[in-house]
Amino acid sequence: VGGVLGVTLRVPFRQMLVLTAVGTLIGAHWMCFFAAGKASNASMTVAALPTTLVWTALFEWLLYGKRPLAMEFLLGAIMFAAVWIIFRFEVDYSAGLWFSLASAVIGSLFAAINGQLAQRHHYIPLSLYQMLGACLVSSAALPLLQTPVLPTVADVGWLLVLSLVCTVYAYTAYVELLR
Repeated sequence: VGGVLGVTLRVPFRQMLVLTAVGTLIGAHWMCFFAAGKASNASMTVAALPTTLVWTALFEWLLYGKRPLAMEFLLGAIMFAAVWIIFRFEVDYSAGLWFSLASAVIGSLFAAINGQLAQRHHYIPLSLYQMLGACLVSSAALPLLQTPVLPTVADVGWLLVLSLVCTVYAYTAYVELLR
């Protein structure tokens, strides 16, 4: 595989599989987030996302032995209490809340793993293979989201702008910041 901006995209096959597999986590995170939006309203879709802090601290502890700060668990306990209160009063949107919580958990697992991978890989091949994994999961999940209308040519154009600028570019900048 050639290079981009002087960076080779070639990584050992096993590492390519690892990066792509980790990318499937970000795709699953996105799909859970979108499913939360379809199953509820905007406030329920984002209600459980603040629990990401405690999930990330927990995964970094379990995976890498990085002991969480007491403040992380205190804030996490507050977030869980808030989610529990919301859950008790918004029973009609419980599916959306569960999808939102799943999105937070999967996104946190991805962040914990990706923080380590970003130390070992250049952000361009890392992003390429992870976005490939995310694309695979997103494509596989499209029938499950029951999107009734195929996109028009104009929609595809806007989707390309959104995906390349707002996702891929923003994601590669995020990965570079992790370093």
